[in-house]
Amino acid sequence: MLDRRGFLVASLAIAAGVATGGCARSRGSSATDPGPDRALAQGSSPSPRATPAASGGVPGSSDSSGLSAGAEQLPADEPATALGEPTLPVVEPWRPGPYDVRPTLKAAAVALVTAAGTWGPGSPQLVGRLRAAGFDGLDPATVWALDRPPRAGPRAAAVAQVVVAQYGGLLARSASVIVVVRQTIADAGELRTRDATWDVRLAGDPMRVTAVLPATPRPAAAGLSNAAREVLASDRLQLPAVARADVAAGFVGDPLLHVLLGLAARWPLAVSVLGAGHPYRIFDKPAVSDHSRGRAVDIWRVDGAAVVEQGPKVDQLMRAAAALGAYQVGGPRDLGPRSAPYYTDPVHQDHVHVGVRP
Repeated sequence: MLDRRGFLVASLAIAAGVATGGCARSRGSSATDPGPDRALAQGSSPSPRATPAASGGVPGSSDSSGLSAGAEQLPADEPATALGEPTLPVVEPWRPGPYDVRPTLKAAAVALVTAAGTWGPGSPQLVGRLRAAGFDGLDPATVWALDRPPRAGPRAAAVAQVVVAQYGGLLARSASVIVVVRQTIADAGELRTRDATWDVRLAGDPMRVTAVLPATPRPAAAGLSNAAREVLASDRLQLPAVARADVAAGFVGDPLLHVLLGLAARWPLAVSVLGAGHPYRIFDKPAVSDHSRGRAVDIWRVDGAAVVEQGPKVDQLMRAAAALGAYQVGGPRDLGPRSAPYYTDPVHQDHVHVGVRP
């Protein structure tokens, strides 16, 4: 099992942000120089080996989920599976992608998730773990979902694997980092998994974590469209638990679901967020986001490669989305021409935003 030392997460330096908007079309606005953090990410040394949480590694990865295909499709609280003497999985330490903007902001969000979701016998209570990780001013009630369950046994332990950390918005003195995390709990000879999506907010100069907005899964609908059933049954679309709940609730419109199915027919895709878990409004504007209307999706991985790696299939994905009728396609590059739906900014270096009209 895990010792006390393995759960103390070092405080992370949090850098100031760059001026840009949220997840919405912003053609014509200047993409601010992301500053030295990007150069640091491009020139960083290779990532260390995967480290068990017991040895103090910070779980998670922005460009490799560390999970088997389809693992993100499990419900928010998976039934326990008897495995004899359980062994917690080895987690992949989060590391920035080669084109990540302001990676220290994402690292702060990842450290928070790790502190809340990694615990074991002898580890501090939630407030103590947050304090040790440098989040002593944060309301623990906002992150209790990953804490020790009330009925957990005395030798229960858990590790948190960050599936993806992407921007939901980025301004000069405020930011939103959307973190999808899978937690594995070992208790009484069984392993249990549960998923969560958090909108981690940062603000100030320098920016620090100020709030957490946990996503709440929507209740399932009595009946679903054919498109919704196809999306939920597809083995080529990996969706976090709250995104699956959005589809199962009938919240996501068929026009967007048809675009997703069309894209998935060409490449296996991993979705980071649909509605729940994304900022309700466009981050720098009063307008309600298309995500909040069931009309937009963020895709963080295409054919096994993270968007933040900015490989050739990212451009192909963006062009295919436009060809399928999307009126907004945000990503790492503005593919033009000016009449086309493409746009780019620092927020969209790590995912492709696809928005449709109703």
